[in-house]
Amino acid sequence: RHQDIAILPADSFEGAVNSSLGMLRGVHVRASIIAASLSPWAVRAVRKIVAETMGHFGAVGLLRSGSIGMLYLGPHDCTNATAVQAQIRRRIERRLNEKGWPIEVQGVELSVVGGWTDEMTGSADFIGLFEPADANN
Repeated sequence: RHQDIAILPADSFEGAVNSSLGMLRGVHVRASIIAASLSPWAVRAVRKIVAETMGHFGAVGLLRSGSIGMLYLGPHDCTNATAVQAQIRRRIERRLNEKGWPIEVQGVELSVVGGWTDEMTGSADFIGLFEPADANN
């Protein structure tokens, strides 16, 4: 049985990211946001599978772009953040295949941005990289 994971609203997710970054501000720790964008026709069950899978790695919430974001603070560096992204993709793909829903058909795309906690002032430092350019105007 897969655990139900709550998807935080965008404001709450940004608050959780800010809180985590604030606690780690004086420490040199790698932090990443991994975002899953889904096709507009992806059903609620697909969104749930993506959120549950990502939730095993960190806090999950909506980004203002509509993507599902996850804060990842686990051990990684610049090069293996993509390995974590690939691991999450494989798990999502496996869960979708169990339902007979190929990942390509569901339009699930993952992207990652990261930085060092002692160099960030808050969530806007990297969550904003996922937002459409005109959303910040």
